[in-house]
Amino acid sequence: MTTPKDPLRAYLLRRFPLAYFFFMPGNRDESLPALIAGHRAVVQLMQRPGPRELVKAHPLIIYRPYRRYLATCFTKKHRRAVLLHHYGFLLPRMAQPFFDEISRNAPAIWHQTIGADEFSIALTFPGELHHEGDILLEFRQNDVPLYSLSFSIAPGATTGSPASEVILIARVQGSFGRFDAIRQATKACNDLSPCYLLMAAVQGISQALNVAVIAGVKNSEQITAGMQEDTVFFDYDAFWQAHFGTDEGRFYLMNVPIPEKPIESISRSHRRRTLAKRAFKSGIVEMSKAKFASFCLEPD
Repeated sequence: MTTPKDPLRAYLLRRFPLAYFFFMPGNRDESLPALIAGHRAVVQLMQRPGPRELVKAHPLIIYRPYRRYLATCFTKKHRRAVLLHHYGFLLPRMAQPFFDEISRNAPAIWHQTIGADEFSIALTFPGELHHEGDILLEFRQNDVPLYSLSFSIAPGATTGSPASEVILIARVQGSFGRFDAIRQATKACNDLSPCYLLMAAVQGISQALNVAVIAGVKNSEQITAGMQEDTVFFDYDAFWQAHFGTDEGRFYLMNVPIPEKPIESISRSHRRRTLAKRAFKSGIVEMSKAKFASFCLEPD
């Protein structure tokens, strides 16, 4: 979160951050007492063991609802509801070291050696400057990030889903300047682009958490589309359609497990390759599910 250039605004942000954010355009969708009560709920939740470690490292994440967050259509109340739901959902389910672990160590939930290269998917925290999700997955080749996907666990109603919660994916993006490496990694991984491998990992996490629906932002709702010069355009709509997503207006919804085309509809000459790709993705789903559950979830 950048410091305002205007001295008065910079002073307000430093001394009275809640008042600063309240008077920002788009944030006055509720009364000041309601805002104070809502903010107090966020602070109380984030001071509990676990999230407290994140706040120590990234103090401004408690103000995430007051900035662009997850989708352009969200009001401040929507953004706060998602933040509260995400951490409120995870707290009773996750082992206490989980939040500190993803903030400091970025553990791998999938890894595989192919030839001379080590490929992995790391689970990490995006930090206070990143407003497109509260959990970040990175596809890495020899520890170099090539592709990322970030998400939060949101109330289903905020995305048009009847489910109590959904995994809301707000960002899928390749690393700038890594096109050749991404192309080589795709070839090494059974001609599967890293973005599809990251989706397989999300399915594993969703199954570990018993979250049955994945939601994805549409192109029109992606909050940094066209804002960053160091990234290239990613067609979210086409990506969700490739995963049999249902268009719900501002989001696409996908049931977990995500269905595949009937193998009979694939030409005979391509079936063996198609089955190999599916087996590769299935391996990522299963390992991600097991790894996430083993070092993240509290025992029943």
